[in-house]
Amino acid sequence: MADKKGIPPIPDLPPEIIRAIENGKLIIFIGAGVSRLMGCKGWDELAKDLIRACHPEHVDFREKETLELERDHKKIITMCYHLLKGKGEEKKFYKIFDEALKKNPKRCKFFESQRIYDELAHLNAMFITTNADRHFDDFFMKERVYWEKEAFIKSNLETRKLFHIHGSQNSRKSLVFTVDRYIERYQDEAFRKFLTYIFDSGIYTVLFIGYGLSEFELLDYVIGKASSEETKGNIKKSCRHFALLPYYNEEEHLKDIHQLYYNHLGIKILAYRKNEKGYEQLFYVIRNWYDLQIRKTQLIPKTFEDIENFVIKL
Repeated sequence: MADKKGIPPIPDLPPEIIRAIENGKLIIFIGAGVSRLMGCKGWDELAKDLIRACHPEHVDFREKETLELERDHKKIITMCYHLLKGKGEEKKFYKIFDEALKKNPKRCKFFESQRIYDELAHLNAMFITTNADRHFDDFFMKERVYWEKEAFIKSNLETRKLFHIHGSQNSRKSLVFTVDRYIERYQDEAFRKFLTYIFDSGIYTVLFIGYGLSEFELLDYVIGKASSEETKGNIKKSCRHFALLPYYNEEEHLKDIHQLYYNHLGIKILAYRKNEKGYEQLFYVIRNWYDLQIRKTQLIPKTFEDIENFVIKL
């Protein structure tokens, strides 16, 4: 499947993931890159929209230019939120926030890629997302979608459940999008225990999709603490943590350099080539994995509840 040289368009599916699917022990973390395949805006675009919303009433042109140079988008979102809230314009912030999370097919070059959730929903896995949008929710029974922090406990971990660990549009008070809320969430002892159990129990295989380096930094502390000492700085043959990441064909050495960082987290990079289809190649990776390999071992739903969980609500 891989080219003789460079990054393959479709990476081989690790046997550890296949076994985890068979045993119902796969946990898939879904990041902002997946929502962007639905036409949602990224954190960078949301930050720019919020800066424009604050100009010229609350920031002058010079301040606007300075803020636009800031590369930490979550910092910008935090500042704009508190600025607008302090001016009594919190509704204005949420209007822009909600607009950024809407589907927009025109933003996607390849229409097929918008069906990525269709492919993911068929996997015998548990799903954890740091996204606040509701686009994946419709593939689950309502009672199997969680966003309140009280639900983030190990006894709730079952296949075909979805956890919004940074909150959901369904509940504004649950949302985690400002720096202070991130600190509060990741310092919460119960929440840390939930993630530690996932990464350190040795029970689950974890696959990250739709994440970039900046987003992994957010999870760095918790994952680093949760990873056992014997896995830190070294990828064992029986690695349980993987990340699908896009590279250009000639970036094989860059991928190897990035792997040095991911070694710290006990994560192995599964690289796929983005030369032809860009970031939307992620959809074709997931579809290929399911069609050519996972389908052969996919568990057949045996109960009415399992079948109902596969139904797409129109």
